[in-house]
Amino acid sequence: MIDEQVYARVASAEPEIRDLARIWPLCFLFELPAQANIVVAGAYRGRVMALLALLYPDYVNLVGFEPQLAARAAAIERFNASGIRAMVQPFGLGESDGTFDMGEYGDEYAGFVNLDPQRARMVGHTEHATGELREAVRAFDDAVGPNKIDLLLLNIEGYEWILLPHLIRAGLFSSGRIRRLVLQVHWGMGYDDRLAWIAAEIEKTHKRVYDAIPSWCLWQWSGVE
Repeated sequence: MIDEQVYARVASAEPEIRDLARIWPLCFLFELPAQANIVVAGAYRGRVMALLALLYPDYVNLVGFEPQLAARAAAIERFNASGIRAMVQPFGLGESDGTFDMGEYGDEYAGFVNLDPQRARMVGHTEHATGELREAVRAFDDAVGPNKIDLLLLNIEGYEWILLPHLIRAGLFSSGRIRRLVLQVHWGMGYDDRLAWIAAEIEKTHKRVYDAIPSWCLWQWSGVE
């Protein structure tokens, strides 16, 4: 439960995490059960994971996935320095095991340029690298076992258009295994028409609790916890 002690922990965190809490109030919208499993796809340098560790300190697993290896190393360094109990896997989540063409925008973030090469050129990738993908359901099983995922946060630079249909078809939403989803939506990747179908499928079992299109959507399981 998010209470005054949690807000006090956030207030005393490093400035970068305090600033993140101001621009990411979405993280405060959920109350997770004790011993929660939290999964972040697009862990990047670990800032959001560090904030989640402050908000939900009695989690049992805090797992990130980050195929940009320099960013992953920075996340691990952050967690070690702060005493945060978390794991970051060195790959992204996909429909199947494989690799993808990853465009890196300086020190900021990585994009999945194989979705739309023309857009990748337009937005100015500074360099390219090959990232690793693992099939998502198996990656979740390896990370948290067969247990439910109390919070899944996706900020994966456009690959949500590929990943979410796979998770839907695999039954992770209809079964309630994914309890809550925080999604950052990335437009202009050539898949914009998929959002209506994705939302309709998720909302067969989950309630949309926050909608700030064009940027963010949040869903929560409608069934019994």
